[in-house]
Amino acid sequence: MSNANSVYCPNCPGMLKNKIEIQLVDEHNKPITNIPYTLKNSKTTRTGKTDGNGMIKEEQLLASPLRLFLSGQELADEMEKRPLRVKRNGEYKYARSKDSMSKISTVFAESQKLGCQYYYATIGELVDKMPVIKGWKKEIPLPSCHFPNNEPVGLEVIPSAFDTYRYVIEVCPFRAWSLLLHHQKDYSLVNAYNFSLMSILTYSDDNKYATGSIVNVFNNQMLDISKLPYKFNDQSFTPVVYDVPFSDRYTEVVYIDSNKQDIPQGHTQLFYVANKKEVIVGWRGTEMTETKDILTDGIFQPLELSCTPKGVCSGFSEKGKVHKGFWEAFHLVKDIQVPDIEKRETVFEHVLGLAKVRKLFVCGHSLGGALALLHSAQLKSYNPCLYTYGMPRLFTQSAVQELTEITHYRHVNEDDFVPSVPFNKDMDNIALQADYKFVGYAIEVFDTAIGTSLSTAGALTAKSIKSLSRDNEPFLHHGKLVYFYVLPDAESKLYLLPELNEKTRKETKEFIEQQTKVDKYREQEIRSFFQGDENPTSKRGTGLLDHSSALYAEYIDKRLRELCTLSPDEKLQSKQEDLSFLESEPHSIRAIFQRKKIREYYFLREIDNQLATTLDVTRKDERGFVALQRYSK
Repeated sequence: MSNANSVYCPNCPGMLKNKIEIQLVDEHNKPITNIPYTLKNSKTTRTGKTDGNGMIKEEQLLASPLRLFLSGQELADEMEKRPLRVKRNGEYKYARSKDSMSKISTVFAESQKLGCQYYYATIGELVDKMPVIKGWKKEIPLPSCHFPNNEPVGLEVIPSAFDTYRYVIEVCPFRAWSLLLHHQKDYSLVNAYNFSLMSILTYSDDNKYATGSIVNVFNNQMLDISKLPYKFNDQSFTPVVYDVPFSDRYTEVVYIDSNKQDIPQGHTQLFYVANKKEVIVGWRGTEMTETKDILTDGIFQPLELSCTPKGVCSGFSEKGKVHKGFWEAFHLVKDIQVPDIEKRETVFEHVLGLAKVRKLFVCGHSLGGALALLHSAQLKSYNPCLYTYGMPRLFTQSAVQELTEITHYRHVNEDDFVPSVPFNKDMDNIALQADYKFVGYAIEVFDTAIGTSLSTAGALTAKSIKSLSRDNEPFLHHGKLVYFYVLPDAESKLYLLPELNEKTRKETKEFIEQQTKVDKYREQEIRSFFQGDENPTSKRGTGLLDHSSALYAEYIDKRLRELCTLSPDEKLQSKQEDLSFLESEPHSIRAIFQRKKIREYYFLREIDNQLATTLDVTRKDERGFVALQRYSK
């Protein structure tokens, strides 16, 4: 330290009896060492470096306020390395007492025991000059959560000859939020939840002033570590996030709308974001107020994926066909240039470049799920991890079989009607192939139960014309089914993941075999219920109210929060049915009619219980353990 600039006071040595001690620590009470500091006012300047305990000690001072400044670049670089504690400093505004503040911050609690004055400070309140942040555009103000002032002003401290000279400053780490994601073949409940929120976000836009917009979420909420992100489009949810160095934040945030280009075309929207390790692509689904979206859904004519004269030359499959409306909607963005980047690139070129050196995640709801699957097929060489919600069928059977290597989990909520279309049948005919579209679509409508109810003659004519086409390429679902199911006459809703891994399959089978009061749930009954990856056969109808993206997120959120309250080996306690009559009255009418229901109940309930295993990968990850703590609180 240096006294070279101390005030000259030859007749008042008694006035220089004041001193100051300042300890700088992070949120885990670890000292911040070897950081250059300056303590100054208009007449005095003291300089030095924090010691091995993060301490600053100065003596022979006047009892006049000083401003504390730390080397901006060195502080920023150091605080990027420091992790956050679980509870955030934004909770201080709700702390009404020292006891409640002590529960939030162990640093505060310790400072009170030692009788020290306590401050919580961001790096922006301490820097002597603004640090250089890689990738941050100069014309954009630094994030206010870390830099509340436009210029460095320092932190005021006051030397004293009494006990009040000791300070503890808890410095907020220079961090940002990142979605916790697992790039893996097995199902992840955390993935399902976070991507359900991203699917909600696809219905927003790039309005930076709107809370919950795409730009607001990634350029504001994900940077504000005083609290967890909280708003996605018009929905309030808390994602599962963990903290990363500020330089590892999401730096690429791009929103594309085909209808807002210089030459508007159609109505297709997507966004994508990237940090150093991951890229996330989200495609928007059908908006019921948009005629163009509804027309897109209805143009179901199958187009060949191959490079034949009538094919679309997809580049990812030479077999099978694709829904025409979805294919055309997807390609509306093919030639759109990415705004605000130095290199001139199209959207697909930019995403491809990001995916080459990052883990790729794709998601979408409704029509957006179909577009997300198309994008994943285009990028299948880059191992996309795809989660969709309430999506319609996109490909025919041969194409689905060609694309089995894509990791895709497809969620269906209760009686959501959208996964039922286009119908699970060959929907091509000679009229469509000859470009007689009206006749071709009419044939397909009459070749359904609805068409038969309208006109028996029309249905017979349609079937006759259909018999002339022998392609036998029915529309099929791609991906592994995840079904949210309400048992008949039961109160609870089940989270069914039939594609269990080998370990959970074995455990489920053993559980069923242990049920002495019921018959074994036979394998053929399992296949009958789920039909592979197609829609469950037990759907009760077409649930117009089961399709909302928010409903998907709400149920996943509910189940995730329930599981966060349990230890890994616990199961949720559910009300057990009285099955004694199956033994006491085995041949009664009640037993005969209830037996199948009970078999179904036990089997499906046990699959639901296995959902907890999908949290194992998160709980074993140090980042995940803390992230779940924050989320569940």
